Amino acid sequence: MKPASIAGAIALIGVGFALAGPRDGDAAARAENVTLGLRDFRSANGVRVHVFTGVVSSPEPRQDVEIVGQDCGLSGYRLISAAQTTAGGAFQAENPQQSPPWASTPYSSGITFRARWNGHLSNPIQYRLPAYPYAIKVPGRAAWKVHFGPQELRVPLAGKVVELQRFSGGRWARIQTARLELRPSLRWGPFNHEAVFTAPRRGLKLRGFLPGRSAAPCYSAGATEPWRS
Repeated sequence: MKPASIAGAIALIGVGFALAGPRDGDAAARAENVTLGLRDFRSANGVRVHVFTGVVSSPEPRQDVEIVGQDCGLSGYRLISAAQTTAGGAFQAENPQQSPPWASTPYSSGITFRARWNGHLSNPIQYRLPAYPYAIKVPGRAAWKVHFGPQELRVPLAGKVVELQRFSGGRWARIQTARLELRPSLRWGPFNHEAVFTAPRRGLKLRGFLPGRSAAPCYSAGATEPWRS
């Protein structure tokens, strides 16, 4: 996958309050006890750092707060980071940590974050990156093969719709659709999915496009680099 730029690359989506927590009770009541926000920046060495911030309803300092994550396509939460509140109940955690002990927890696009405090869960925040398909010319044919090969395959992609789009009149418009097929390969990886498109004629500015409904729930919509037929 291509690295995504910070500006506009991340989709942070509130997904309601339906996920199960460690205690019984109304989800809205849980969310009132602890909140969660998320922003990011690039460190001096180019690493993307996520900053988790929030407030708990108790103003006492030094209360433990955990940042937990539910991976896309999986159930249950795992620990991502941890912090303690300051006076007033605010907290902040980073991943990777930018101070000792320099801890880092890996995760992938599609993970849903929550803060957990005193057995209560915050509002959910889903972290999604754009899908990054690639287009390759088919030798000897006026055709192009569109590939999408995520590093992990937790939600099936075979059968999902991918589009061939043409740039005309200042915008991209769909001219063909196809269904992705799972085709593992040494070059594109074990989770390579692909579809073949035939260009209708020469001289068109084209691209492959994976729409949001096909990329979901682990990714947002994404397109190949454009090419000329």
